[in-house]
Amino acid sequence: MASPRGRWFEPLGAPVALLLFVTLAYFVGRPGWNQNSRLALVRALVDRGTVAIDADAHPTGDRARRAGHAYSDKAPGASLAAVPAYALFDGARRLAGADPPAMTARDALGREIPPGDADAARLPPGATVSFNATHRAALYVCALAAAALPTVAAAWAVAALALLAGANRRDAVGAAVLYVVATPALAYGTNFYGHQLAAGTLAAAAVLVLRRGPRPAAEGLWAGALLGWCVAAEYPTAPAAAALWLYGSHRRGPRFAGAAAATGGLWALGLAAYHTAAFGSPFATGYDAVELPRFAEGMRHRYGLGLPDPSVAFALLFGSYRGLFVAAPVAILAAFGLAVAVARRRAAAVLSAAMFVYFWLLNAGYYMWDGGSAAVGRHMLPGLPFLCVGLGQALARYRGAVLVVGSVSILHATAFATAGPEAPAFGSALYDYALPRLWNAAPRLDTPAGNLGLVLGLPGVVSLAPLGLVWWLRWPRRPAATTR
Repeated sequence: MASPRGRWFEPLGAPVALLLFVTLAYFVGRPGWNQNSRLALVRALVDRGTVAIDADAHPTGDRARRAGHAYSDKAPGASLAAVPAYALFDGARRLAGADPPAMTARDALGREIPPGDADAARLPPGATVSFNATHRAALYVCALAAAALPTVAAAWAVAALALLAGANRRDAVGAAVLYVVATPALAYGTNFYGHQLAAGTLAAAAVLVLRRGPRPAAEGLWAGALLGWCVAAEYPTAPAAAALWLYGSHRRGPRFAGAAAATGGLWALGLAAYHTAAFGSPFATGYDAVELPRFAEGMRHRYGLGLPDPSVAFALLFGSYRGLFVAAPVAILAAFGLAVAVARRRAAAVLSAAMFVYFWLLNAGYYMWDGGSAAVGRHMLPGLPFLCVGLGQALARYRGAVLVVGSVSILHATAFATAGPEAPAFGSALYDYALPRLWNAAPRLDTPAGNLGLVLGLPGVVSLAPLGLVWWLRWPRRPAATTR
């Protein structure tokens, strides 16, 4: 039998990868400031050939302003990833004669607010906002390209890293599947955020760094491109990407390091050009020119970053408000499994643990640690694939417990994916927001559905039945070989 290292290129398998993508595509993300900001940049690039989002700034408060123009305050990587998919979608829309994406705002009495006054960041109390079908479809297409596909890539990396950390192939595939269907990766993999793109590119680059392939230069080119894209998707990943490149330089040699630096450098030049065009300097970002005062104040000092707060670090894992272990109890077993692999001094496990700890502590030192409207502390998400590497060892040691706790986690993950990850800034994100919205979900024509079952008219938990049927029909009946 081929060794896990020899089969690095096929740790997940095409049927499972396709099933995971179909699962992500089953859920329909809802519009929000974060998503609308990224879509505004996509539309500016495709429709008008500019980085200014003046024409589409009103649906979002996540924006920057400089020299009289509005810009997305988000890193551009996710928007760039969505450009080809949106261009195809927009071409089809124009051929069909459909309306462009649009927002309608109404005041507390139900009267439509004029377009010039319909600024989502400055609407009066009691106002409501709705988006037309084209806007929601555009977000869906962009999420498939920039969030769902990277989440599948992250799952591939989880399986590959779990193999390198000592798991057998069946357990490595199980770890990858649980990462997607039993953690908040499911909700964020179906919405147009940048976290899952960062997670997929960073974890895939880690696989290239850890394996000892026969073509270090070629693999270095890929690794550098992935690391550069990771930083372009989420700026706080830069220290992790730099550390991974340094480790790769030591582990894989100068040819790998030089090639990775070359493609990573191209991304750096591209980011510098974007920052100059939008914000006037290659070293300025959207966070230097945030428009809304309540965000600008938080970003004023070191972009809102400080030393980790121990109480926040605890709340990020165990708190009922935004705790990862509450939202995904199976992550507790992942931590145990990763600790086992670290004790065995597996390089993949040590690297994975270091990556997760970095993002956890980074989130614990951020001024808006709860992510605002979020399911969990979402700035930890790029580190979540690395934590889930431990599920390979957990499945080998505590299979029954993983299956039981994993089932509960799947319910939680599907609740967040159906409700959307934008939990309010009060109460429990899981018990006061996601689960009630799943139980009470009803198809409505005037709001975006949370999953395709709701589109078909199936209410509540029943809306998940078609997806369950797909899994029952398509999950491989014979497990993969379990030799180490």
